[in-house]
Amino acid sequence: MASLSTTESLSGSEPAHNVLPLPLQVAPAHLTCDCGSAWWDTSVCIEDGKVTGYSVPVRCTSCGRQAST
Repeated sequence: MASLSTTESLSGSEPAHNVLPLPLQVAPAHLTCDCGSAWWDTSVCIEDGKVTGYSVPVRCTSCGRQAST
């Protein structure tokens, strides 16, 4: 599972070729939804095989609530 330590957001109106949606736990695990889940759906940016950023807001995989980091 991907673990991210960056709070960079992706910018631009056109999707980049190296961005794919996937559920993740934001690291450090400081972001917990009011429903108790720490799992979020977002799009991540991968460059040279490394996760370099993710889009905000993220959406809780349990209840669907959006949150910004």
